Amino acid sequence: MILLLLACAADPAGADPVAAALQPWPEDPVALAEVCDAQPFAELAITCRVQEAALRARRGEEEQAARACAQIPEGTWREECHFRLGEELATTGQAVPAVAWCAKAGWFARRCLTHAAWRLRPSERAELRTGPSELQAEGAELLQAVEASLAAHPDPGVAGEGRDAFRAAWGRRVFLGSGRADPGLARVEGELGPALRTGWATEAVRLLGQRALPPEAGSLLHLAWTEGRILEGSPDPDPPPERYPPFRPGPEDEGLPHLPLYGGGLRLVGETVDEDADIAILHALYGHPAAGPEAFAVGLDDPRPRVRWTAAKLFALTADPAERAARADTQADPHADPVVARILSEAPR
Repeated sequence: MILLLLACAADPAGADPVAAALQPWPEDPVALAEVCDAQPFAELAITCRVQEAALRARRGEEEQAARACAQIPEGTWREECHFRLGEELATTGQAVPAVAWCAKAGWFARRCLTHAAWRLRPSERAELRTGPSELQAEGAELLQAVEASLAAHPDPGVAGEGRDAFRAAWGRRVFLGSGRADPGLARVEGELGPALRTGWATEAVRLLGQRALPPEAGSLLHLAWTEGRILEGSPDPDPPPERYPPFRPGPEDEGLPHLPLYGGGLRLVGETVDEDADIAILHALYGHPAAGPEAFAVGLDDPRPRVRWTAAKLFALTADPAERAARADTQADPHADPVVARILSEAPR
């Protein structure tokens, strides 16, 4: 139908606007802007401007990208343009401007914030930090800026979600790919602590499993945490994708604090710094594609409920039905945790 309408609009002088419209667009934003200026079809001109804004934002050209969006009529498509502007600015390390544009993305704001947070490029690496207090100051400054940029959004829940997403992504990016997992930088209290511990554990698993993940990886990571051992290895600015858990909190988690995870989902936050580190380690192990149910079996009998429930969910996701059933049978003891028994007996979520 669209092609038919375009064909009807053909130039009587002989030029074929349909053929011109179907030509690939240039990747250079200056050349693309010229294509947008000459575009005879309003609908394609709008799409062209969105693409121009994205290309310019990817280069860090916020002002020029904003001008491209401003040429789109107010409404859904301009909000989509702000969405693309925000998420692409984040890839250049410009967190605060990215959030400000996501706040103008209307219905797309939540998705924009999620994309921007997890695509945020780190400005420095963990080994360049002098200590946890400097890290906390940097993270707190970022979260304050995020919250201030979102304060005026008409949906009051957006500010909290944006803060949580950037908190989690920032902690991950402090460590991931740096080649150095220093547990001392993650041994902090407060809301930034769980994010830093997730980042530390993720990088520690990456370093430990660069060749092959050892079967005793969980014990090694727990020891590294408790003894303050720094794991070092080859940095990787573009680490391979991880496996991430698809499940959401169950009824046993209701009212307990959680932290967003890369790729979706949430993880429980421990009652203490050490408990939280063990939960972060379990989730980081799950992220390694070689981790099987044996990596989580030991946690099924942990005396701490949040660790047990996390281990049970990850065990259920990695074990085959026979393994889950066999392990569920061991929970028949009246002293066993009924939550673990339920998780093991249900199909993975």
